[in-house]
Amino acid sequence: MTGKQEVLPGRDMNHVLGKITKGWRCLSKWDRWFAIPFMFVFFALIGWAPEFYVRTTEIPPFDQLQRSTGVIFFESGGRGGWITKLKADQGVLDFSCWAGGRGSGCISAPPGHSLKEWQNRPAKVWWFPRPNPYSRDRFAAQIEIDGVIVKSYQDSVRGLSISKNILPAFSVFYIVFPFAYLGLRMSSCLKKTQTEGGSIK
Repeated sequence: MTGKQEVLPGRDMNHVLGKITKGWRCLSKWDRWFAIPFMFVFFALIGWAPEFYVRTTEIPPFDQLQRSTGVIFFESGGRGGWITKLKADQGVLDFSCWAGGRGSGCISAPPGHSLKEWQNRPAKVWWFPRPNPYSRDRFAAQIEIDGVIVKSYQDSVRGLSISKNILPAFSVFYIVFPFAYLGLRMSSCLKKTQTEGGSIK
């Protein structure tokens, strides 16, 4: 006999479940039945679903892409970078190139240069429609300005492939974060109750 009391795995699990139940009951009814469930749904619909859809995009073969010709220009998209647009015969078309969504810069100027040098220049864009759950998007697979290819089809294929490879990491984040937030809320509630000397019903 060593004097140490053996702790059965089942007891550990019951202890953890007991703390979770106690923490859940500590939360207000508003948090339990509205705020926290709403946050889970919000993360799923606004965060994970569009991210999953866009990152699993399959780029068509080059000969199946649509091609538009016109004058290219760039507009600020705020945090999303520069939005690439084309004044074409069918109107003004805006494009996305980033595998994570809309409003990102399609191309970067070479070192020592800026996008202003390509502003309002003749261009061709090879693209395909990429609808997502919340908007209709045009993905620019290849861009040519003044006869020079500044974004190639091969680069687009490579970028989408990389995006798919890191999708599991994004999925883990969107799954873990809401539960981590819930755990922090329950822990904070329990500490507050103990400090105030109250009880959990």
